[in-house]
Amino acid sequence: MQCKEVLEICDVYLSDELLAEANMQALQHLKECPMCRVEFESRRLLQQKLKKAVKEAPEFQIDSAFALRLAANLREAALCESRPKTFGLKLLVPIMASLLIGFSIFLAFKYVNTKHTPIASQNNALSQLLPIVIHEHLDCAIEKLQMWEQLSRQDYAEKDIFMAKIVTPLKKNFSNDLNLLHVHECDYGEKKCKHLIMQKGNDCVISIFIYETEGLTNNEVVLTHKEQDNLQVASIQKKPQTVFVVSNLTTSESLSLAQALLEAL
Repeated sequence: MQCKEVLEICDVYLSDELLAEANMQALQHLKECPMCRVEFESRRLLQQKLKKAVKEAPEFQIDSAFALRLAANLREAALCESRPKTFGLKLLVPIMASLLIGFSIFLAFKYVNTKHTPIASQNNALSQLLPIVIHEHLDCAIEKLQMWEQLSRQDYAEKDIFMAKIVTPLKKNFSNDLNLLHVHECDYGEKKCKHLIMQKGNDCVISIFIYETEGLTNNEVVLTHKEQDNLQVASIQKKPQTVFVVSNLTTSESLSLAQALLEAL
């Protein structure tokens, strides 16, 4: 894809509505084109601001005076049911109910047509995070690998915490040839996560992204795995975290690492 083609489908891409093949082509272009990445990020932030503005706009809130009048009319209509009824009173309740329903539908229709993106489900949220973690792995872990290797000898509290909590169990249950290079926070718009950069031997670079998430039940544990852009990507949903593992390991090694990480979480 060329820059012009990618920018034309930017909003559809950000809404996660592209076909899989087009999505892969756009993602590949974004990996190679910093100018398009900047444009995509600015549009993504604009979409978030528009969505927030629409949600908070006063014209999309039901007027409190109207709601009170409508409630009073409905109560009066209900009381009239116990009195001698006329044809007009019998019709009042369904008419008022229809007005309320119609007004609600109007607000919903207006709101939906004002937004640019739907509210994402949990699965959609995972699919939206996937290109982000791949991009961060390539742009942060791989591109800056030499710097992380130089910093790997530094000791600091956060690194010690993750060494004890995650790396030591992985050394025991996956491979003793793991080396934690660096731990830091990645900030992609409103999505923040802990990014652990590790090496296995001299050739394999591993990124572990840890997001704090909501919406998972206490007993719900989901592990998925896929290959994308010649990388192995595993995702783990285990309350209260969603964890991604991106690496150039083999498929079997990546699955073993994901399983060992699931036990460590």
